[in-house]
Parts: sequence; C-alpha cells; structure tokens
Amino acid sequence: MMPDSKTQTGVQAPRDDVPAPIQAAPATGRDVTRYLCAAVQQNDRLARRAIDSIIDEPHRPVASSPGVDLACVLRYALAARRRQTILNVVLAAITIVMVIALPFIGVGLFVLFILAWLIVLGDVLTTYYRVIGPQLNRRDFDPAKAPDPFEPDLRERLADIEEQQRGSNVTVFPAYEPFIGHGRRLDMWNFVVATDRPDENFDSVTPFTLNELYENIATGVRALGLKHVTLSERLFVSGADVQVMLDDRGVKQALLPDRFARPNTRVDAELLNRLREEGDGRARPYLVLEVNGWGGELVVTTMLRFTLSPTRDLLFVEGGTWLLAPINSAYHTVDYLTDRPLFHQLRALAWSALGRTPGQLLRSVPAVASMVASPFLSDRKEREQRREIDQQSFNYGALMSIREETADRVYHHYFQNVDRQLYAKAVMRRAMDQLTDFLKQHHVDVSDLREQQNVIYNSGIFASGDSRISIRDTSMAVGMNARAMVGVRQNSANKS
Repeated sequence: MMPDSKTQTGVQAPRDDVPAPIQAAPATGRDVTRYLCAAVQQNDRLARRAIDSIIDEPHRPVASSPGVDLACVLRYALAARRRQTILNVVLAAITIVMVIALPFIGVGLFVLFILAWLIVLGDVLTTYYRVIGPQLNRRDFDPAKAPDPFEPDLRERLADIEEQQRGSNVTVFPAYEPFIGHGRRLDMWNFVVATDRPDENFDSVTPFTLNELYENIATGVRALGLKHVTLSERLFVSGADVQVMLDDRGVKQALLPDRFARPNTRVDAELLNRLREEGDGRARPYLVLEVNGWGGELVVTTMLRFTLSPTRDLLFVEGGTWLLAPINSAYHTVDYLTDRPLFHQLRALAWSALGRTPGQLLRSVPAVASMVASPFLSDRKEREQRREIDQQSFNYGALMSIREETADRVYHHYFQNVDRQLYAKAVMRRAMDQLTDFLKQHHVDVSDLREQQNVIYNSGIFASGDSRISIRDTSMAVGMNARAMVGVRQNSANKS
C-alpha cells in the first residue's frame, strides 16, 4: 500500500486517515518471457552472465525486470549451461587429441575436425528443434514446465527470486543511474510550484498531504483504461550507500539487517512514508506508473516524485519516462521454426556450425578448466566480497537486468513506436492534469503550473519519432524561455 504522508501549504501534523494507492503486483508478459528463454538457449554467454550476475551473487539483490518471469528464464539458462558443459567436455577431449596428433598431420586431424563440427551441429539442432521449437513456441509455452535444476540450493535460490519478484518495492542500483531495469531514459524534467499562493477567487489555500496527491494521480491514471498498467511506489537506493550512509534514517536496518546477506527488496509503508516526507535522503521513493504492452515487449515507465520544501510553501515536482524496447530480433527465431528443419534451414545451420567449430574447440579446454575450478573461484569471490564488506567498501547494487541486456535499439513494428508514444503521452498528460486539478481544488494558484505544463507537452516526450530512430537521451530545460534539445541516433538503414 502507498503510505500516507504530509504535503500542505501550512504547518499541520501529517494525516494517517487517507487510504493509500494500491500497489499492484508486477504483470508478466508471456511473449517477452519466452523470447528471453530462447535468448539464453541461443546465447551461451548471456546465459552464463545471467547465472553469474543474478543467481550466483551472494550479496547482491535482483534488478527489476518488468514484464518478465525471471525465474523461468533462469531455469532455461541453467539448462543451457548444463548442455553447454557436456558439449565443452566432449570438444575438449577432441581438442586434446588433435593437439597430440599435430606431429602427425593428415587425414586423422581432418576427421577429428569433421567430428567436432558434427557435434556442434548436433548441439545447434538440439537447441532449436528439441528445446526452443517444441517448448517455447506460442502454442505450447508454459512457464510451469521450465526445467528445474538438479541441485537443491539452486531450486531454493530460484524460489527466492520468484518471491522477490512478487513483493519487491526496492531497487538497489550500482552506479549513477538509479532506475536499473527500466530501460533507456527518454526524458527527465522538474519544476517548482508555489503552494502558499491562493487562487485569485480565494483568500487562502486548503491544506493537503502528499498521500492525497499520490492517490489522486494514481486514481486518474487508472481511469485512463489502458491495459496492463501497474502503479506502485518503489524505493531507489545506491548499493554504495546501503551499509555506511543511511544509519540516521533507519534505512540500513530495514534494508540490511545482516550485512553478509543480500539487501531486503521489500520495506514497509512506514519507512516509505518517512522517506517521502523528508524528501532529501539518499534513499528516495518514486511513484512508478508502468504500461506493459505487446506481450511485455514494450514497457513504458513514468517515474514521479513530489517533495515539499522545509517551509511547506514550495512543491518540487520531478518526473521522467523510461523505455524498454522490444527484445532483440535475433531471439525471435522461435516464431519462425518449423517442426523439423527444411533443407535450406539445415544448410544454414550447418554453415553456421562450421563457422563456430574452430572457436568452440579453442574455448572448450579453458571452459572445462574454469568449470573444474569454479568452486575455488566462488570461494575466492566470497572471501573478497566479505573483505570489502568488513571494510565497508562493498557495493550491494544489482549487476544485471536481463530484460535491459536483450532490448533492441530499434522498433520492430511501426505500431510499437505509435504505442510507445501513446503510453508516454497519455500517462504523463493525465498525471499533469491531475496535479493541476488537485492543486486547483485546494485553491492553489496554478497559473505558473500551466505554463510549466505547456513546456513539458511541447518537449521531447511529446515529439514524434521515426521507427528507426533510437533515442539516447533527451535534455530538457523548463522555464519561460527554455529550449529543449533531443539527442537521437538514426539507424543507418534509414539514412538517405
């Protein structure tokens, strides 16, 4: 639930009787989940990185992955690692035999290479026609049937990740950008509203609380009727601050009761209420308005935060929009697979396997050596992290969002670009209109606010874009004579 908080134009005790906005459980997208399951099957480096950065991190929490059944994706990543391990063991044996046979170069060496190629081709065919095709197609995909790992500790870890997804309202970020997992920033803006100046038709303003304001905006966004909208309040805190910088506000105890465990990803309403009311802490709550479309492939997130000045006469308004673009088109192969490979498909896979075989052979021996040494490497990693924790220099920030990692740089469909603009414009317009109406209902002069709205409406978020333009950043200046500059990268295919 969204905690209550005080926001008003005069001095008054915070109210606790206002109902808080419902914090909805995150929705998962069926399509985006199966595409990511296919991605970790096709890309063994992605699978290893997901396992290393999410499952095997003993002291870091999981980053947000909107619309994704993350535990399901990780189950397929673990299955891919098992299959890749078997492949590496076989290829390492062939590589060693080939090295031994180097002084006797001849037909035998060629035969060994052909054998390695056939083994790689067999692995490719297994990946596409035994796993991706039968299990991840639109008709038969079922997250409940994802392969479970054999190891009890891995099953326990995946259950913990599922639980975190259901109840998380905390993001622990590792670097400058707080909003890890929500994609590329399209725009950010902020302005200040004087809340002690009454409308010309009234002598004074009517006091209000932050909780009333948040509830009013949430109600307005819900009334839009957009499908798959999630409204929640999420706390963002730097992983470098968790252990040493937040003792005075009670955040450290709430997030990290055990310094050698992963930070909690759920905090209670009372703490969110206090941090929202104080407004200037290193841990800050935001109202998160998330629209999840195209089966989870298009996620537009609007972040809003409201803060009162210490004198309660100014309301600081901060907002921005983030985009998770469609999954890389390379991982959409699952939608075009037949039950068994056609001749031209088999030929393409055979050539692809032939090109991969030399690299696979070269990497196989180091991969097997790394697998054998993995328990020792894990122990060393644990010791090093514990040493950093003892020295209070460890960064608890989440390392990877697999959803962000696999997002494409261009839209796949014109309508996706149109819908992205619809989601962003509709949510932001409704939020700003709700803010204006709310303040007007409390007899606050909103003339300056309406000017600020016009600047926002005419800035980057409301500018149309070509489907082949990938937005990097939008710089926005807000004010009477402000100018906004939009930075874009145009895909070479669209250049004339």
